[in-house]
Parts: sequence; structure tokens; C-alpha cells
Amino acid sequence: MRRVKAGSIAAAVNGYYGSTEFKVLAETTKATCRGVLDRFVDKHGGGPIAGLQPKHINKLIDEMADTPSAASNFRKRLKGLLDYAVSAGLRRREQGPAR
Repeated sequence: MRRVKAGSIAAAVNGYYGSTEFKVLAETTKATCRGVLDRFVDKHGGGPIAGLQPKHINKLIDEMADTPSAASNFRKRLKGLLDYAVSAGLRRREQGPAR
């Protein structure tokens, strides 16, 4: 495992992987989730999880417009991560959901 900066998206993903929320998922769901979130970390892992705003998420989802099922899956997996990040005190709950 590579070293990650505290408060980063990568650190939040690592924490999520060790959480009860993640561990109770079915093995196939975990594998799918890891694939989605690991790709997200490869591109954006150094950024702060607390700074990830709905406008950023919407932009990422809009970039996936040609693959609606991938966009939907990304949104679902990111929601799990963000819910974990709120419960772990890594970010505040946003005022209103991302699309």
C-alpha cells in the first residue's frame, strides 16, 4: 500500500476499505467498488476529501455521459465513500444531494 496524505481522497478510500460499511458488502460488490474507487484515486487521490463538492462530482459524472451505467455506478460507489467520510469526521454533509 502506498503512503497517502491525511485528509486526502486516497486516505478516505483506504479508511472506507477498512470500515464496517465496506466489510459488510458482498464480495462481488466490494470488487466492483474497489475498481471504481481505485480508478478515482488514481486520478484524484491527492485532493482533499473535505473539498470535494457537488459541482466537482457533477462534472465527473457529466464526463461519463456516454456511459450512463458507468456514471450511475460511479455515483453509487462515491455516495458510499462520502457517507463514510462524513461518519468518520473527514468532511461535512453537503446541503443537498449531488444529482
